[in-house]
Amino acid sequence: MQPTTQIEQITPDFANYVLTAKNKNNRSFKAANLKRLITTIENDEWMVTHQGIAFDNDGNLLDGQHRLQAIAKTGKTLPMMVTRNLDSNIFNCVDRGTARSAADGLFIQGCFNSKQLAAGIKVYLLYHAYPKGAWANVVMPSHIEISNEYNSKKDLWDNISVKICQYHKKFHFFNMSVAIAMYKLILDNNYSENIFEPFWRQLAEGINLQSDNPILSFRNQMMQKGFRHRGSSYQRYQLNAFIRLFNFYINGVKKTRFVAPLTDTPYVLKINPLTPRLMNEGIV
Repeated sequence: MQPTTQIEQITPDFANYVLTAKNKNNRSFKAANLKRLITTIENDEWMVTHQGIAFDNDGNLLDGQHRLQAIAKTGKTLPMMVTRNLDSNIFNCVDRGTARSAADGLFIQGCFNSKQLAAGIKVYLLYHAYPKGAWANVVMPSHIEISNEYNSKKDLWDNISVKICQYHKKFHFFNMSVAIAMYKLILDNNYSENIFEPFWRQLAEGINLQSDNPILSFRNQMMQKGFRHRGSSYQRYQLNAFIRLFNFYINGVKKTRFVAPLTDTPYVLKINPLTPRLMNEGIV
């Protein structure tokens, strides 16, 4: 029999039947993959692609167990590409390629610096989705969520990416994805460039910084290996440090030693709101 491929409506009952009776030699389930698919379905982001489920000549499942499990878990019937009557010998060839990343999606859309920008948007979305608790075991933003955020403000995100690249060339010790998210958060709080651009210039260039300027202390810390490696908490840790530093900057706080928030701080910090004094006078 020749293989056939067509779009079918996959019901939770069918998914459960296949997983119970026709799923013999597949790999163990990967919790992260399953969680990502469930989130995609629950957010109504499911789309039909060339990837789906596949069966051999005897109706045994060759590919797609995570997709079927996600349908079973969510209880939703979804359209999916289904291929049948494949030679069972292709089993070891399935899923040997490299999964497409969010950065790949932005690159296809003509995005400059797609890898760092996709990572920055992810940090930005995590900041809003999980203001409390660590980010180590949360559901990461999907490729579609990252793409949608980028497309909703494409010119703005591209401009942020260019700006951060320029600063990073001068001082490459900070994490670009965190800086991209931080730049956008500052803009969200209605700060104008004449207020926050000097902050980035001081951070990137480190020229003529007084000993009691916390930016100087922060720069010195970032050049230390221990600051740059914080495991799964690294991005959240450095973002909190950036926010604390910016709050010090806009309030004129003087410190010879800047202390970043603890790694296990139970929440992400907030940027201090723009005040009339800053609007009228800027940073002194």
